[in-house]
Amino acid sequence: MSLVIKAGFGGFIAIATLAFISQWTESFWLMAPFGATCVLLFSVPASPLSQPVNVIAGHLIATAIGLALHFFLPFSW
Repeated sequence: MSLVIKAGFGGFIAIATLAFISQWTESFWLMAPFGATCVLLFSVPASPLSQPVNVIAGHLIATAIGLALHFFLPFSW
């Protein structure tokens, strides 16, 4: 099986799993950068950007910034 097929299948399974969890828990689990993360993790797993520390730290930092902005900025534009 070629690397492209494996990467596509891995991304499909990951996103389908999150979609199922979102439907089951009735809360939104999918996020915009998840597709890019899947491409990095499944296509080039040896890349420095695909290492677990970088992926997890990047998502935690982005989440912290998003929550801080949500807390300090007004709800409407």
